Order: sequence, then C-alpha cells, then structure tokens
Amino acid sequence: MTTKIRTAEEPSVRAGPALTANDLAVFLIGTGLALVAAITQLGPRISLLMIVPAGVALGVYAMRRPLVTLLLLVVAETLNLAGVVALHVSLPVFPASLALGLLTIALALRDPGLRARLNRWTVVFAGLICVYLATQAVAIIGSVDLQESTWTIRRIVLDCAFLMIVFVLAQFTARPWTVAVAIVVPLAVLSLLALVNELVFAGGSSFFGFSTVTEASGELTTTLRYGGPLPDSNFWGRNLVMGLPLACALIHRSVRSRDTRAAILWGASVLALLAGIYLTQSRGTFVAAAAGLVVWIVLSGPTVRKWSLLAFPLMGLMFFVPGIGNRLTALYDDVFGANVDYGIDPSILGRKAAQEIAWAMFDDRPIYGFGPGTYYTQVPEYAGTVQTAVVHPTDAPHNLYAQLAAESGIVGLTGWLVMVIGIVGLLALRLYSNPSVRDRVLMAAAVAAVAAWSVASIFLHLAYFRSFALVLALAGAMGAAGGPFTAEATRGFARGVAVTITTAVAGVLAAGAVLWSTTITETTATQELMLLPPGTSTDDGYGYALDIRSRSPVLPTYAAIMRSAERSATVTADPVRGVVTISRTGPDAAAARDELKADVDLALERVRAVDADSDYSIVDVGLQVTSEPTHSGPATAVALLVGAAAAVGVGLAIRRFAGRPVGVPRRTTAGTAP
Repeated sequence: MTTKIRTAEEPSVRAGPALTANDLAVFLIGTGLALVAAITQLGPRISLLMIVPAGVALGVYAMRRPLVTLLLLVVAETLNLAGVVALHVSLPVFPASLALGLLTIALALRDPGLRARLNRWTVVFAGLICVYLATQAVAIIGSVDLQESTWTIRRIVLDCAFLMIVFVLAQFTARPWTVAVAIVVPLAVLSLLALVNELVFAGGSSFFGFSTVTEASGELTTTLRYGGPLPDSNFWGRNLVMGLPLACALIHRSVRSRDTRAAILWGASVLALLAGIYLTQSRGTFVAAAAGLVVWIVLSGPTVRKWSLLAFPLMGLMFFVPGIGNRLTALYDDVFGANVDYGIDPSILGRKAAQEIAWAMFDDRPIYGFGPGTYYTQVPEYAGTVQTAVVHPTDAPHNLYAQLAAESGIVGLTGWLVMVIGIVGLLALRLYSNPSVRDRVLMAAAVAAVAAWSVASIFLHLAYFRSFALVLALAGAMGAAGGPFTAEATRGFARGVAVTITTAVAGVLAAGAVLWSTTITETTATQELMLLPPGTSTDDGYGYALDIRSRSPVLPTYAAIMRSAERSATVTADPVRGVVTISRTGPDAAAARDELKADVDLALERVRAVDADSDYSIVDVGLQVTSEPTHSGPATAVALLVGAAAAVGVGLAIRRFAGRPVGVPRRTTAGTAP
C-alpha cells in the first residue's frame, strides 16, 4: 500500500489539454532537429533513436503543464544533471531546460487563470534581479580583463534567467510544498548513495558521477569526502544545508496532519541529509547546517521552539562525533591560535591567503572592483604582498562576499545584498502580515535555507548559483502569493524594520563611542632575517643549502631557536618566502626599534649558542615600522556590553512610547501563531 502525502496547497493547475495535431507536429519537427543535432555532436548511434524521441516527447508533454516543467527543472538542477551528463557526453542539458521553461511560460500566459497569478510582486522580484545584474554590468566598465568579464556576465545573466523562470513557474503552479519535496528527495537519495558508497564500496563506485569522491582529503577526516554530483565536497555541502530545514518543515507538516508514514519518510530524509553532510567532512558545512536549523527553529513559531528544546542537546552531542568536534576545534586553533603559518591545515592557509588577496584588491579598487570574473588574473600580482604566503595560491577567493567586493566593489556587493535581502524581506513581510499562515514552517525553512547557504558562502566563492536560485525562487513565490498586503501590515512591518535598525544603530554608535575613547596607538617594528649559506654559487652543495624553501622545517627550526621566554617579541617563520620575522610592539617608534634591536641581538646570540650559525649566516633583509590604532581586551568587552545595553534601552524606550512590544504584530481573534 502506497502512502499519499497530503497537501494543503492551492489547487494545482489543470493536468493539461489532450494532445492535438499541433503537438504531434511539434514532436515530429523537434525529434528531427534533435536527432540531427545529436548525430552531429555524438555521431551515429542506435541509442539516439530511443533517447532523443523520448526526451522530445517529455518536453512536448511538459511544456503544456507548468507543474511538470517546474519539477523537471528543480530535480535536474538539484541533481546537477547538466554537469553529470557532461562527464559522459556533450549534450546541452541546461540550454534545453531554459528553452523548455520559456516555452512553458509562453504557453501558460495564454491561460487567463494563470496570468492572474502574476502580480505586482512578480515585477518587484524581477526588479531585484535587475538591480544585481545592473551592478555587475556597471562593474564591467573598468574591468582589467574585458573578455573574461564579458563571459562572466553572460553566465550570470543565464543563471538569473533560470531564477526568474523557476519563480514564474512556481507562481503559476502555487505548489510550494511540492517544490520543497522536489528539492529534498533528490538530495536525500544522493546522500544515501554516498553512504552506500562509503559502507559497501569504500568509495570505489561513483554511481555514474552522482557519488563523487573528491581529491581533497583534509586533516583529521574520518571518512572519504563525498561531493555527490559535484567535484568538490564543500560546494555539495552548501547544497545539502539548504535541504535540511526544508526536510524539517516536511516532518512538521506530516506530524500536524497525523500522517505517520509521511512523517517516517521525511524523518528518514533528514537522517539521510545529516549523513550526507557528515560525509562531506566540510567544517563550513557543519557550521552552516547548525545555523540553518537555528534560524528555522526561531522563525517557525512557539510550537516548534518548544519541541526544539529536545533537539538542542542532540545537536550538542554531535560536537563529540569524530570528524566534527575535533575538526572544528582544529579550525579554531588554526585561525585564532599561535601566530604561525606552518604546521597548520594547508586548506586553511590557502583560504586565508585567498581572502587576503581579495580584500587587498578591494582596498585598491573599492567602488567598482577589477571586473567580474577577474580575481584569478590578479592572484600573481597580489600573492606576494599579503601577509599569508602559500606555495600555490588558489585561483578563487573562497569567500562570496570578498569575491564580490574584489571583482565588483561596493556597487556589486550592494547589488547582491539588495537582491537576496529583498527576496527574503518579501517573504518576511508575508509572514509578518499573517503569523498564523498555514505554510509558516515552510516559509521559515526557505529563509533558513537562504541563511544556511549564505553562512556557508563565508568559506566558498560564488559557484553553482542555480542550486541557490531554487530556494530563492521558492521564497519569492511564497512571498508573492496570498494577495496584496494590507496597509496596516505594511506599516507595521516597516515600523518593525525601522525600530530594529534604530536599536542596532544605537548599539553600534554606543559601542563605537567607547572604542573611540579607549583607542590606543601601537607601533610595531618588524625585522626580517634571511639565511644564507657560506661560500659561492660554484661551491658543491651551495644550491642545496640555499634552497631552504623546499625544506620547510629549516626556517621554523631557526625561529624556534631564536624565540626566547625572556622577551615578548614575536618570532615567526615564513618558509614560503624564506624569511624569519621578529616583531616588537612599543608605545612609539623609537621604543619599538630599541626593543626590537635587543630582541634581534638576543635571537642571534641564541643561534650562536647552539652553533647553528656555522651552516648559515643570518642577514638583515629590512626593517619596517608601522603604527595602527588598537584596543585592549577589557575595553572591547566594555564596548560590547555598553552597545548591547544601549540597544536594549532604546528598544525598551520605543516599546514604552509605542505602547506595544517592538516588532510584534497585533494579535486578532483569528488565531495565534502555530
């Protein structure tokens, strides 16, 4: 006996008209053209005689039925079907999906009932996308590589067209829960494939490209790292964290409707997604998954928050699972621990250097950036100027926001934020206007999915945008549904946003005032030392002795010898650049230089004491003195406390004068939030 998952959605669009002579003509013409194109690309194959007509028939059937087209687009993108197919044959899967979506929309617009589902928020959604596109187009004007930027803009336009197509189809069908199912089920199935691959095949089967074992192993990992249909487990994890809150919403809905079998099904999907997230062995994915769950719990209403009290201890216990807690702890130690760049996870060093390069580019061109898609062209120029040095710098910034800032400046970063926050704000306004809406948990899940993807993007650059577009389209479609907003709801939402911004500004100003009044200027003197072997380049073994960069333990060993517990100087080794750096901070430049001279003399004396100067002579490379404002730890803590107190005080004052809780809509007798 099969289980039917009940829905409480609006009636679906009709199943579609019966086949007509026009449909048959379209099928025959489309099959002929597709066969010619396929034979041209792949050569004559018998299998094409079966595959091509079946694909064309599916397209002809789907283009008269918006729901079928929507599900095809969502499932294909969730599976990364275009990328997987490209591993085997060269087929235009993504262009075909775009064409199918456009044809479906064109035919659907002939139906007055479907046209009526488009409203002013459709225009607003399109306008938000156009803002992002416009800021990217402006950034291309001063690009350092016009050809690369033009290609990047073309890709961005196609991705945004896909976003708009999915959004319009979601409006036509008015089936948000079905869209959520179409996202969760493929993600859960692919996660199960990864689990089977790990437990049964030990990573030996890729399942035709849908269960990829990535090349990067990472430190302290407990399993192979699975990327699903993607070549990188980190990006696959960013997709999985979007499905987790959606699956939780499906569980909640099944429990509310008392559908035990559906609840078990979606519970199993959540477990599968958690297994898939674990098998990515991606620390950014772990953090983003936790953030997404917290956002969903907070926004889903008091009932979910009450039951979530049982989930938080389980989330805490997951920290002790091997491969999670120890990797997160190592990440913290590598980022905030000792001031050394050797002996830590190379992936952390690579990301750190990449982000430093991106922000250095932003400092040089803060308004419009270097042009979309040009980050990798500037890596050779900036890699030697940033603090963190790596042998092989990455060609991507590993941070979405740093990437936007470097490539398109403040303008491009603002355009991205306007698009994403605008879409989420539309959904938040819908939720605010009716807190007891039946789809509240799904609305909260859509917001949580956007938040989880955004958190994961702190560690990843912009790639596979179309997967994120599915969630943006879902959020936008739910925000645009339900008719116009009342004037009271709009004013209340605007008032709540204004109050939130006011309290935040008050807190920031108060904290800033404390920090400004407690600012101290520290002067740091830095001396770089280089090791040179005795003799000349014609001597035997001179080249080997000189090549200390290839023998990474040499410089850290000398740095450890130079370091003294008697002095508070900072001694670090840079095996990539081949120097040892000694730094000393003082109240002024003269004091810092004097203290640094004593530190260098002591360091050289310690080297001579162990006869380590017999193999190398230590040469001064250069002295630098820099001054910058800083704050003590207690002053920073006081500033945070004062800022929080100011924000709370302003919020309470507004509440007192307004006569009602800040940011909480008036309750009516229609019901309370679930």
